[in-house]
Amino acid sequence: MKTGLPQSTAGQRWFRLLLWALAVNAVWEWVQCALLYDMKGSPMGKGTEWMVVATVVDAFIVLAVVGLASWIAGKHQVTTPDARGWVALIGVGLAAGILLEWLARVLNLWNYGPLMPTLPVMGVTVGLAPIVQVVVLPALSVVLAMRRKL
Repeated sequence: MKTGLPQSTAGQRWFRLLLWALAVNAVWEWVQCALLYDMKGSPMGKGTEWMVVATVVDAFIVLAVVGLASWIAGKHQVTTPDARGWVALIGVGLAAGILLEWLARVLNLWNYGPLMPTLPVMGVTVGLAPIVQVVVLPALSVVLAMRRKL
């Protein structure tokens, strides 16, 4: 369908994806942190620094998940998702979420608060919320980035 608008370049689409990934991950991190992570004893500035760093890292995880899903399914199946694209995007997100959270726990990067739902993965207790984040937010970022306007 022709919209009369110029087509976006690949760089513009990836930049829009990055902006949306930063936005949705910022919201997720701040809500999740307040509810699920134990940051008692951390100074306010340190907690804010952690959230900013986490948001940026999470945005690049979104780019990696979308990039790998695009490589698996074909770039057009992910940038304008069809069934194959959604399966690749959700599957890569799930695998990445489990692996990344498992590694973070093995490396003792953070602890969970009492409200965090957890599950055992290869002998390590991992948080469910961060796994859901890596499954859902790349897909949400793609949907938002596909829109013609920010």
